Amino acid sequence: MAALIATRRLDVVRLITIAGNIDHRAWDKRNHLSPLSGSLNPADEWLYLQHIPQTHFVGGKDEVIGESVARSYASHFSADLQPSILVVTTI
Repeated sequence: MAALIATRRLDVVRLITIAGNIDHRAWDKRNHLSPLSGSLNPADEWLYLQHIPQTHFVGGKDEVIGESVARSYASHFSADLQPSILVVTTI
């Protein structure tokens, strides 16, 4: 939700997610699920988000969302505008 809201506001200075499903198509595919048709996908909105500094935290042992979803989202961005992905392995 945070990423989608950030695409529609002009006052967002940073986007931070924690275990966010920021590319539900990658998540669907990885988990062999039916596509979430009708749902907005933050990865599709990357053009609107590319100039907002971003940090996406993912759990190193997260089997629900996981690092691959964040990496798929980040793959939409050019190398100089890549969001930061931080994998948390300990608490």
